[in-house]
Amino acid sequence: MKKVLAFTAVSAAAVLAGDVASFEILGFSRDGSLMAWMEHGTQDGSGFDYCNAYVIETAHGSVLAEAEVVIDPYDTSESYAAFEPGTACRGQAVEEAMRMLSPVMTSLGIEDSTACVHAVSHPLTDLGVPWDRVVFDTVERADAISAPGGGILSLSTSEVRVDSIFQSWCFNPFLLRITLSDRPTGESRIIYSESALEPGREYRQGARIGDVYTLGDTLVVAVLDVVSLGFEGSDVRHMVVTGNMSFVGTGW
Repeated sequence: MKKVLAFTAVSAAAVLAGDVASFEILGFSRDGSLMAWMEHGTQDGSGFDYCNAYVIETAHGSVLAEAEVVIDPYDTSESYAAFEPGTACRGQAVEEAMRMLSPVMTSLGIEDSTACVHAVSHPLTDLGVPWDRVVFDTVERADAISAPGGGILSLSTSEVRVDSIFQSWCFNPFLLRITLSDRPTGESRIIYSESALEPGREYRQGARIGDVYTLGDTLVVAVLDVVSLGFEGSDVRHMVVTGNMSFVGTGW
């Protein structure tokens, strides 16, 4: 089992055409300045189960620590002696990633995620919502529908013209921008904007706002479902964008 640490670990490198990762928030620091999250699934093509877990700082989204685990259940080396060949190993991938990241989370004071509000949830099966806009409140309450407060998250994309090979595949990569607006006043702020295409993002085919979480009345977490060209079909991975929403009113 290969492990490369720099707070990145890879345990050796699961299957349907296409790979849709599951998403989970692991917790926040008490002041909301740090957050941990993970995604896990089965790789398109290889059929190997994986888990990617991250600790980020919420002011700028910088990754402070990560654990990336991929398990090959057919590996007969001593490192894989605990795994039964050919069996699903997603649970083991998650356990290994958490084993590596938990000490970091503990040292940074990152605790359970129950303090956050799951303000918006649009699974990929929900085809009746806009991909680029969600309206949400910052707290859970009975009069949320008629309340004047809350925020609006808007996602916009702009194509980037690159190598002609992408055009032959009938798509062009794109840059992302996310804007947060105060529902009562209309005041808007850009909380995330890409100015250049980073390596590894040139195969993106689409993106949508899947989930939104809020922590208190200052932090918003937008979870994007990002669709990319995969081995046997399109793959869905997650991208986390955080922003300060102290200017967003609650309507109380």
